[in-house]
Amino acid sequence: MATKRVAADVPVVRVDGRELRPGQSFQGIEYRGKDKDGNDVWRILVYAGDKWVETPDGKRKRVVKTDKHTFTGTFRDAKKFKAKLEAERQDGTYTPPSKETVAGYLREWLDTTARRALRPSTHAIYEVNVNKHIIPALGHIRLQKLDSNTIDRFYSSLEDKLSPATIMKIHTILLSALSKAKADGIIKQNPAKNATPPRVEDPEITVLTQEQLDRLLETAKGTRIYALLYTLAYTGLRLGEALQLRWSDVDLDRGVLYVLHKTKTKSSIRAVSLDDDVVAVLRQHKEEQDEIKEIEGERYQDMGLVFATERGTPPSPSNLRNRYLYPLCAKAGVPRINFHALRHTHASLLMAANVHPKIISERLGHASIETTADRYQHLFPTLQAEALEQYKEYRRKHGKGG
Repeated sequence: MATKRVAADVPVVRVDGRELRPGQSFQGIEYRGKDKDGNDVWRILVYAGDKWVETPDGKRKRVVKTDKHTFTGTFRDAKKFKAKLEAERQDGTYTPPSKETVAGYLREWLDTTARRALRPSTHAIYEVNVNKHIIPALGHIRLQKLDSNTIDRFYSSLEDKLSPATIMKIHTILLSALSKAKADGIIKQNPAKNATPPRVEDPEITVLTQEQLDRLLETAKGTRIYALLYTLAYTGLRLGEALQLRWSDVDLDRGVLYVLHKTKTKSSIRAVSLDDDVVAVLRQHKEEQDEIKEIEGERYQDMGLVFATERGTPPSPSNLRNRYLYPLCAKAGVPRINFHALRHTHASLLMAANVHPKIISERLGHASIETTADRYQHLFPTLQAEALEQYKEYRRKHGKGG
């Protein structure tokens, strides 16, 4: 096959002794000309069904529907691509061509599938990452043209701007959205599956010692978040679970609270026993909250929340962290921690007290005891050493010659 130029610089391609100009076809493949790089471009028509319609004069007419595919390369390769499409049509794996772009599809996916499947807070995070990072870089690409190499280059371009953890969140979004596109028959394969996001190192778990925790709680007395800190430290609740807690979920007489609302997993739905100190702190907190209700009157929006603003609305986690927790850590002279560190602290103190890992797992709402063991494996060497000393003491007392 050879290509030559004729008058007016119209490209001509020679195929099996024939000359084809743009718009002319051979063996069901239409020559379209050349792209900007000088490669031959072909249009391939694939039968997509037919139907009979009635014309205005009352006659019946058979209308054949065809899908138009564009292929860039040699005529020989275009023939192979056409044969592949025909085979896919025969075996039911054929995907019609679509002009849908990554941007268009992601916006529709966010407004439909993602909105139904995700919690509002998670959906908001997805929306920010899609609009701020994915669409500006990949939005113009046709969805069916997106490949793993393009996604890999996209991840590389983000490495100087975002943390590996954030890039991994973006990867999760693409995996989920493109999986839906594949299930809907828009694309044949999910290109994000073969992309390689950066490795995310396991974050170092920060815990407070009992002495440090006591100092922090003592410093927090009289502040808005004292009861919240105390509850997190001695129940192991996640901050989100605590902020969704309602008084109807708490039985102070029986010393138990129930985690029920918008939990992370099914295993997160659980009952958590409260010791007498936590019960006393929560009783005092409720009395103070009732006084605020009386003072605020109609301005108080009573949503039944255990931990609320002075107007009864859900507090902002970032405001609690930056305005209260960080300054309290500095004042108490303890490491600067986030709220989740109190959950880790609760687990570590239970382990130090030789509480069975199964009980710890249940209190934390982990899916399995293996999750707990994996999360806190760094504490095991110390616990094993303590257990070994206890065993040695037992042998001295009860063994031969004891």
